Amino acid sequence: MSRATNSLARAGRARPTGGLEPAAGATIIGAIAAWTAPETYRIPLNELGTPDAKPVSREEYDRLRTEARAAKP
Repeated sequence: MSRATNSLARAGRARPTGGLEPAAGATIIGAIAAWTAPETYRIPLNELGTPDAKPVSREEYDRLRTEARAAKP
């Protein structure tokens, strides 16, 4: 380390290395992945992961959800 860099580091004014760039990049990639991912809440569990999985209709989903909630103690 040069003398000037060393004195800046000791004074607490050294430029940080890394910064927010890696975190911002990861955030952007995560946001794009979330935006483009298909919704899976209406796909039956045994069909998750299969390329041709089709979600159940909204009416069927609502009916199954109502039955499941009514069955809970």
